[in-house]
Amino acid sequence: MSIGRGNRQYIPEIFEFCRENAFSFGINPVTRDLHARHDETEVDPKDYLDACRTVFDLWFQQRDRVISANPANGVLRHLLSRARLSVCSLSENCQHHFISVGPEGDVYPCNRFYGVQRYRFGNLLNDGLDAALASSVRQELVARSGERITACATCDIRRYCNGGCMHHALAHHGELLREDHLCEVYRGIIGHALKRLSEVIGETRKEQLHD
Repeated sequence: MSIGRGNRQYIPEIFEFCRENAFSFGINPVTRDLHARHDETEVDPKDYLDACRTVFDLWFQQRDRVISANPANGVLRHLLSRARLSVCSLSENCQHHFISVGPEGDVYPCNRFYGVQRYRFGNLLNDGLDAALASSVRQELVARSGERITACATCDIRRYCNGGCMHHALAHHGELLREDHLCEVYRGIIGHALKRLSEVIGETRKEQLHD
């Protein structure tokens, strides 16, 4: 489900429909990219955070007909296991795990970069995969880390989000070594997930004391 301006109120209804039909559920923000701005529909980070919290609680409180829901499922898996592939935007660097190959063989960091020649690694047919992965363009992206981003230097959740999505950073700030514009979303949903986990641990301890 794409979350833009004015549609997050439908999340519970759509989530329940998916749960009843055993469909996985997930939300993504409508936001500008390297192709277009989407100013009239782009969701505010605070509103998107509210949507993420809503999804997390709907997913977390399931008792029957349990379905997977993201970003909730991925965030919790990331916190508990540090699974590097749970959420691409929270991985230590997505370029260790993903590439995108277009129908003509052009290789890009991910599908969001497709068609942006500045971030084209090469072509499978003309250059081969090894040459594309060794390209200077890819090496520039591989070198991105939360440690190199000024705004992330003293952040207490840097180890979880590592600066966030590099595509978002480029689309919103025009710089690779900038934080994802959804920084407050990552901070908020990680804090929310930790709070819910703490509540469950507290309830479990109380039950054990009464047994």
